[in-house]
Amino acid sequence: MRAFKISIALLITIILGSIVYIYWLNTTSNNLLSKIDKLEDAVQSNNWSAAEKQLDDIQKGWEKTEKWMTTLIDHQEIDAIKITLAKLSQYVHYKEVADFMAESATLKLLIKHIPGKEKINLSNLF
Repeated sequence: MRAFKISIALLITIILGSIVYIYWLNTTSNNLLSKIDKLEDAVQSNNWSAAEKQLDDIQKGWEKTEKWMTTLIDHQEIDAIKITLAKLSQYVHYKEVADFMAESATLKLLIKHIPGKEKINLSNLF
């Protein structure tokens, strides 16, 4: 009976941990997506100084987030986001609006994909 209680307690701990983890991923992803939207607005209005500041804010936030995500998420996705951020930095530096918007859409797709990939559902289990 004692082993059963311990097993149930561990199961509940795992489920609660998963819920907190998914909530954190959703919150972090939504925060990054809103910052990217602001960055896109600055680029579309040709406000390059604001775009550089916003991109710097995104990159600093990503560096903090990346430390935690690397322990939990596939490294290829982390690398793809880092590469996309590097490209965005150059597009902002050289004021390339069309290229920036295309790469920004890629970054948004990569970030939206993370919580969906990590959620517990049948398509992720099989």
